[in-house]
Amino acid sequence: MVHIATIFLLLILTAAVSVSAEAGWWRDDFHTKALENWWIEPENFVQESVWRVQDGFLTATIQTEWAVKYELFGFRALPRPYHQFIVQAENLGGEGANIGLGLAKIFPDAPGAKWFFYLFFPHQIAATRFDADHKNAPFLVRVPQHPDTFWDTWELEELEVRFTAGHFQLFADGTQRATFQDADFSFIDIIGFVIEGNNHRKGRVWADAFTISGPALEVSPTAKMTTTWGYLKNQP
Repeated sequence: MVHIATIFLLLILTAAVSVSAEAGWWRDDFHTKALENWWIEPENFVQESVWRVQDGFLTATIQTEWAVKYELFGFRALPRPYHQFIVQAENLGGEGANIGLGLAKIFPDAPGAKWFFYLFFPHQIAATRFDADHKNAPFLVRVPQHPDTFWDTWELEELEVRFTAGHFQLFADGTQRATFQDADFSFIDIIGFVIEGNNHRKGRVWADAFTISGPALEVSPTAKMTTTWGYLKNQP
């Protein structure tokens, strides 16, 4: 029985890794406190949010001195840039703050700013840039192309963004909400979770899974095995 079980497990692992390799698939269920696949703002930047993993959730708290402020929890498990992909966050919401997904392009020649973000929240799409001091500001030198949006939804079971060569699509719980094109975003340099703090309140946000997939993603064998093993451990 031990040999049969071992062979069966190896077959499952082989099949799962094959699927991951073909699709370029990577997932984090936040069942380990190790955050080597993620990065926070540079050490010399005063971060007002605190990110941690606990009880199978990614959580963050923030109390900002600004009326509105965005801070990033960046993805780094796979090499950039990202040309064609689907990114999903599951069971996300907040109290006194908002959490969403941020997709950015770096424009090195832009005066006073290099990171230009589109932000996808359960209730809206927004745009911001990070200046040299990593403070938020409007695009200014560029015109954001996202539509004006507002939805009365502050929590979602699944938030999904699809990207292909400057084309963005937002889905909420499986339903398409918005689509737009920005030709300047031919690829994406930065992907991550974004927390929105506002009105000087102390807020808390959470999400319990992150998945990215796409035909051009470079998933290393180690990353494939880690992701597959994490998936199998959580199956009933």
